[in-house]
Amino acid sequence: GVNYPPRRKSALSDPTITDSINIRQAFGGGTNGVPAPWKYGKTTGYTGNPFQDRFSRQDWLITHEFHHQIDALMEASGYPEYYHADQPWKMPGRFGEDFDFNAHIIRNAELAWWLNLKFGTLAQTKDFDHDGVPDNDPSLPFDEKRLSSDPTRKDTDGDGLNDLQEVMTGTSKGTRLDVKDTDQDGIDDAHDPEPLYSMIPTIHKMNSGNTLMFTRSGMFGNDGNVYASASTGWDDSTLCFLFHIPDTASVLVQIDANCDGWFHGFDNFQVRVRCAGDSTKVIDYYLRDCSSWTNPPVDRKEILSSNTLQIDQTSLNDGYSTLTMCISRNDLCGLNLHHGKKLGVRLGVQTKDDRWVWDELCERNYMMQVELK
Repeated sequence: GVNYPPRRKSALSDPTITDSINIRQAFGGGTNGVPAPWKYGKTTGYTGNPFQDRFSRQDWLITHEFHHQIDALMEASGYPEYYHADQPWKMPGRFGEDFDFNAHIIRNAELAWWLNLKFGTLAQTKDFDHDGVPDNDPSLPFDEKRLSSDPTRKDTDGDGLNDLQEVMTGTSKGTRLDVKDTDQDGIDDAHDPEPLYSMIPTIHKMNSGNTLMFTRSGMFGNDGNVYASASTGWDDSTLCFLFHIPDTASVLVQIDANCDGWFHGFDNFQVRVRCAGDSTKVIDYYLRDCSSWTNPPVDRKEILSSNTLQIDQTSLNDGYSTLTMCISRNDLCGLNLHHGKKLGVRLGVQTKDDRWVWDELCERNYMMQVELK
C-alpha cells in the first residue's frame, strides 16, 4: 500500500490542526496494456485501481479496472462489440451490479475472439474430451484434476450440464462436476433454477400473517461472516421481508420488479436500513431509473414516498433482532403483485458500515429470480 496526503481539507490547509484524520491508502497496482484513446480519452495503456480509505474486500474494483484493458485488447483486435465495463445500461441482459455485470460481459464474448487477439501469445493445454476444461494444468485457475472430474467425459456426473457449464454456473464458484445435485435439494443441476442454492425461488402469498416463505438461515456471504435468516411473503398490496439479524447490523434489499436486469427499466428499487440496537434508520429508499439505453441511470429519490415503506425492529434480547420491511405495491414502477409475477431480488446483511460490500444471500451482486405464487 501507499500512503497519500490526508483527505481532510482542513488538515491540508492548516498543518497545525492535530485532530484525527483519515489517511488515504491505495491498493498498489494497475495494468499496462493497449492504449484506448477512443474510449478512455488517454493514449497510454495503463489502468489503475481507485483509492480506498480502507481495505474492505473491494476486489471487484480490481476486476473492473483490469476489464478496461480486456476491452481495449478486443477493440484493437477488431471486436468493438465487446461491452464497455463502465456502461452496463447499454448491454442487454438480466444481471446485477459489479461482479455480476463483469461476468455477464465475459459470458457474452465469442470464444473465437480470444483466439484472434492481436496481442499476446497462444499457449496449449491438454483437454482430452474437448469440454473446455483443462485436464491437469496447475498454471491455470482450474482443471479437471482439481475439480475431481473425469477428463474423458464432457459431462462427468451425467446431469445434463457439460463440465464447462458447471464451472461457469456462478461468478465465484460453480456447481460440482462430480455430483448431479450440487445443493442437495433433490433437483438435478440441469433442471434446478438455482443449482447453487438449496432454496426454492418462490415467494408465496401470505395467509393469516404467515410470512415465512422463501427462506434461508445460515451464514451469509462467501466467507460466512454473518449468521442471519431472510423470509419473504406477499399479498395484493405489499411485498414483505423478515430478517433475523444481529442487533447492530445493516440490511440491503434490491428489487428488479420486472426481472429484466438491474440496469434496465423504470422498476428498480433499493432499500438500505441501519439497525443500532433500539433504533433503525432508513439510509436509502429510492427508484433507480434505468429507462434510457444511452444515458446513465438516475437514482430518483423523489419517486417513492416514505409512507410506502414500513420498517419495524424487535430486539430478541439475545444479541439478535427481527427486522420487518414492507414495501407497498407500485404498478407505475413495475411492482404489481400477482400470481406468476417474477422479480429479481438481492439481499445483503453487514455488521460493519460499508456501502459497497455486503454478506449476501447469494453470490456477491447476484439477483436471484423469484416467482410469486
